Amino acid sequence: MDISLESPVADVQLTPTSALAATIDVSERRKPAGEMPYTVYRIDMSYDARVRHVWKRYRQFFALHEQLTAKFKASAARLDMPPKHWLDPLAPPVVSERLVKFDKYVKDCLATPGIQDSDELFAFLEIPRHTELALDPVYSEL
Repeated sequence: MDISLESPVADVQLTPTSALAATIDVSERRKPAGEMPYTVYRIDMSYDARVRHVWKRYRQFFALHEQLTAKFKASAARLDMPPKHWLDPLAPPVVSERLVKFDKYVKDCLATPGIQDSDELFAFLEIPRHTELALDPVYSEL
């Protein structure tokens, strides 16, 4: 189940001169009727003076990590995925830790050859597949 409060930008064209930068520093607790509460994390992406936001749950990050690990074994092994917390995944210290680690995780994905332009990452970030990502030089040293 993908959670997105804003619809994806249609026909976005990133060129090699338009770097994609991503930041995760906002979380939100949700409790839909009849469901258990959960936390979503907002991924803020900017490029060519455009800003997009997508919201993702832990299990969506985990599914992405499993896909990347299956396809890019050695490269994905270097990505630091936050561990599962079985007792209280909604506890403020857990959410704070995940914010920091998810921020680094996405930036590392964008800086890792192969992963940075993978179908899996594009789908996760809800970026149209015909879009070309350009690396933000700050994160290109992984």
